[in-house]
Amino acid sequence: MNNYEKLSVVGRGAHGICYLCRRADGEKVIVKQIPVDGMSAQEKQATLGEVKLLQMLGHPNIIGYYENFIEDSALCIVMQYAQGGTLCDMLEQRSGCLMDEERILYYFTQIVLSLHHLHSKQILHRDLKTQNILLNRARTICKLSGLLEGVL
Repeated sequence: MNNYEKLSVVGRGAHGICYLCRRADGEKVIVKQIPVDGMSAQEKQATLGEVKLLQMLGHPNIIGYYENFIEDSALCIVMQYAQGGTLCDMLEQRSGCLMDEERILYYFTQIVLSLHHLHSKQILHRDLKTQNILLNRARTICKLSGLLEGVL
């Protein structure tokens, strides 16, 4: 992680910890660290297979993948940072205020486009929820995340 400065923990999942980091060039990214020490050879292969899927999924509505590396017995996966938070966060901040239909359809269309892209590659996202739909800073673009948690 020499090229990355850890800024904060942004999430903990069943498979690892996600950190908000700053790259040497100043860009903020997410680094997911997955411990590989206790994994069987089969689990390691499956995890690396999921990383390969991320590499091939370039789509405007799927969170971007940058690189991966092994450090201190952990697989580190570097991904795009979505500054607008999650769709779940945004809905909670609205505290009961309804969203206009046009915006709902705009988000829905982006989510469907990302799912169509996955399905066209024979991939199912098994953990689709508002916490795994990330937004850009302006909250105009949705990006699907959580693929490492629910790839089949």
